[in-house]
Amino acid sequence: MTGTCSCGNITYEVTSNFSDGITHCHCPSCQKRHGSAFSSTTALSPDELHFISGTSLLKPFESSPGKINYFCSNCGSPIYSKQAGRDHWLLHMGTLNSDPNIAMARHRSTDLKAPWYHPHHELCTYHDWPKSTATMSHTSPSEYQNLYSTMQEILKNGKKNEASTSLLLLEINVAENQPIATEITKQFNQRIKSNIRDSDLIAPLQPCHFAVLLPYTDSRASIIMAERIRNTTTSWIKMKNAVCIGATTMNYADLDVDKLIESSHQAVIEAEKACLFSRKEGGDRATHFNTIKH
Repeated sequence: MTGTCSCGNITYEVTSNFSDGITHCHCPSCQKRHGSAFSSTTALSPDELHFISGTSLLKPFESSPGKINYFCSNCGSPIYSKQAGRDHWLLHMGTLNSDPNIAMARHRSTDLKAPWYHPHHELCTYHDWPKSTATMSHTSPSEYQNLYSTMQEILKNGKKNEASTSLLLLEINVAENQPIATEITKQFNQRIKSNIRDSDLIAPLQPCHFAVLLPYTDSRASIIMAERIRNTTTSWIKMKNAVCIGATTMNYADLDVDKLIESSHQAVIEAEKACLFSRKEGGDRATHFNTIKH
């Protein structure tokens, strides 16, 4: 992707996949430098940001000890910042030229926020940087709100009973604005129900997208279940490569009961990557995250 400052003299290219999501920082320093309630940034490594023109216009400003912010000396647009002791830079999202298609992940320094601004209630809030870098996936957090709540309860029980839990994400390759999408979503839900156990749970996320939680299910069993669903639904929908399924498994031994929300976030990210891999491979089989070469 490319980006520019306000006057257009500084141009850059960024090659990051923006895996950390977007952070809104509400500290007074960000308020002053941006003239707004907060700054919006995403983390990236230094070798992912490449300047094309205007580097002579980049000027540094040390907003706090060890934190250097770089801005255009002609128009004042903040481009990126870096802090001593950290191996990543922060790119200011407003300078990108197009939609990076990544999620808003968190609010930071909310205890110092502008009194006239209230963070969106659906986003996680922190007084400082969260210890985990696990973020929400690119899908809107509101679509996952109920899913995360349910996942935490299931993971807690799984930890207690020493049982793994698997997550399937299913995507039907039908344009969501087509009239057929609503009917397909309804029928698809019924098809899934006919293939899962009573203990399994379905969470419709949006038209043509589903999450299926499989308590007490390891990675091998999750793929068997996923293939059963895929075979049933593709034969019914009669569309080649219509259904992509990605799976991931959360092992009880790896879970921390105090960090189940982070585990839920990470599981969705992994299942989405597996679903994307399934789509790239033509959707002819379900894919488990553990089988992808990372």
